[in-house]
This record gives sequence, structure tokens and C-alpha cells, in this order.
Amino acid sequence: MMAWERQSPAYPRPQPVNAFMERYDPAPVVERVALAPGELRLVAPGIDVSPKEYQLNHQHNVVVTTMSTRQNHPPYSFTDTQSVTPSVDAVFDDGLCVGADHHQVFERYQREVDAERDLAQELLRLLDAKTSEADVIAFLKGESDAGATSIQGESAAFYRGRHAQTLLTLYRRGGLETVMTRAWTVMQHRPLKLSRVSPQ
Repeated sequence: MMAWERQSPAYPRPQPVNAFMERYDPAPVVERVALAPGELRLVAPGIDVSPKEYQLNHQHNVVVTTMSTRQNHPPYSFTDTQSVTPSVDAVFDDGLCVGADHHQVFERYQREVDAERDLAQELLRLLDAKTSEADVIAFLKGESDAGATSIQGESAAFYRGRHAQTLLTLYRRGGLETVMTRAWTVMQHRPLKLSRVSPQ
């Protein structure tokens, strides 16, 4: 997660400006991690482009275009900005967490990966029980509905609901086999348990 906080005389504490969050997907449509080793990205409030994306759009100068469209919006529209402080929170493949975690990203991320694995495990159990396709989809819709009525970010139901929505989208695109393949892929990865770097 990359976040920015703005300090101004109007507020005693820094205020959040914007944030980008990218997550590794074990079965992505396009093979890509959030930030590959050695990869360069131009990142600022409102901007997140890789050099390749910049080159592809250079004829339109994506940075200038983005900046010009953002100039009437925070933080560029604030004339009393004293400073804008960036921060980076990162989770590595082994679960090691680095960063100040001002926005409790690590706890939410742990809930998300746990919910994804739990849902995948339940789907494979339904497959082993030879549950009908209609009942599997009804199960996913039930999970999606439960997530929609839960408090955002504060319950397992919320995260299970989000993953259920993703799986329902996969079902509409590729059928039940695509959904089960996704569940199987998730279960091939060992359970991820996050741990913080101890302060030196």
C-alpha cells in the first residue's frame, strides 16, 4: 500500500490524501505481481504508472494529462499545504510485513487472505460432495449477499462476500470449471500468516 498524508495549518494532525493498494493474485488474468523485483513505477497522489505504460501513452503524455485533470482536486487544489508525506506498507511472499501501518492494512489483508482460503476450501468440499452447479452458485450468492450487509472491513463475512463476487464474475465468464480451478489454485499456496518486522 502506498499512501499520502497532508499537513496543513487547518488540521492538528496529518490528513489522508490518497492511497494505492495492489495485491498479488495467485490466479491472475495477466501474470503480474503487485511490484516485481527491480520494477520501476511513477507513483504520486492520483498517479500510478509503470515505465511501459508511460511509454505506451507518451504521445499523450499521461503524467501531464493526469496532473492537469487533478489540479482542481486535493491535494493540488490546497493552497495551505505545508507538506505531503508518503508512506509504504508492504507484505512479502513469506508474510513478513514492513511499514508503519497507519491505516491498519496488515490486519485487513490477513482477514482478506483468510477469507479467500476459507471460501476456496468450502467450494472444494462442495465439489467433493458432488453438489449440483445450481447449489454451488446459490452458495456463492448467499455469501455475496451476506458480505453486502456486513460492516465493511470488520468481519469475515465482508471479505468472503467480496471473494464470492469475484468468483461469480468468473462463473459468468467461464462457467463452474473456472471457479473450481480458481479455488484449487488458491489452495495450492500455503496459508499466509503475517508477521511484523521487529523494531531494531
